[in-house]
Amino acid sequence: AAAKENGPAGVASAIVAGGGSDVSGALRTGPATWSTPVRLSEAGKPSVSNSARAAVGSNGSLHAVWVDSSNSKLIFATLEPGGGLARTTLHEVAGGSIATDPAAPAIAADAAGRVAVAWTQVVSGVRTVKAKLREPGGAFSAAMDVSPTTNEPRGNPLLAIDRHGRPVATWSTSASIGT
Repeated sequence: AAAKENGPAGVASAIVAGGGSDVSGALRTGPATWSTPVRLSEAGKPSVSNSARAAVGSNGSLHAVWVDSSNSKLIFATLEPGGGLARTTLHEVAGGSIATDPAAPAIAADAAGRVAVAWTQVVSGVRTVKAKLREPGGAFSAAMDVSPTTNEPRGNPLLAIDRHGRPVATWSTSASIGT
């Protein structure tokens, strides 16, 4: 589960990884009130609910990303303060397997409405970090390789968007010392 505080006038949003493999979200509508939880994941579609991550948009919307473990997909959803829900496949690995599926997603949003998403994925036998950026009102960019292409596996990406609207990513490597 993940919770994020941001948005207008201290309104908070939260995403909750609920029962089984569902991913649900709720918006805080006041100092002590929350909206009714909304299922973000599709019914009957197994999700890696512990992979769910959240970011809050400048208008209080909830942006979420998670791995759909049934078919090698990275799923993105937005829950708007008025209750509207939009869900899309952000990235799909053709012929994927547990070894090559997207994993460890990260997400960030800024006050201007940009959203950035990063994840790890095995490419040519090496786990690497990839990312997509969505400008305000636009569609997500094509996937970009973020980490350098070496034989060192990468994992656990973290994201932020700087004050100039540029995504900033960090990740861990598991390189051997002294080699």
